[in-house]
Amino acid sequence: MSNNIPKNDEELELFIDKISEIGGYNYKASTSNVDIVKEIFEVECYSKTCKDFTFTEVAHYGGEGQGEDLWVVYKVLENDTKEFFYVKFYGYYTSWDGSEWQGYGITEPSEQTIIVWL
Repeated sequence: MSNNIPKNDEELELFIDKISEIGGYNYKASTSNVDIVKEIFEVECYSKTCKDFTFTEVAHYGGEGQGEDLWVVYKVLENDTKEFFYVKFYGYYTSWDGSEWQGYGITEPSEQTIIVWL
């Protein structure tokens, strides 16, 4: 396993601090900076500043017409080793206030069976 791939939320904070320094942000990762952290994943890491990693949105839910729950998942791939991890940002959406991001953390996909009544 690469030393660059976080295995828990504490290591994720260190990873985010590292890429925020590369991108010129002067803050430490925390839940009070969720909007800034999400911006790094959306904007900064698609540019050359995070050339060691590829950030791809792989799933999202919420927003207008989908209720108040809101989340987005990014796959973070280390380009040299091809190792990866997933980060989920979560929050809520209201029509009068828009999106409010509340937190983030390491996540992984999980297959589930559901029952649908026809």
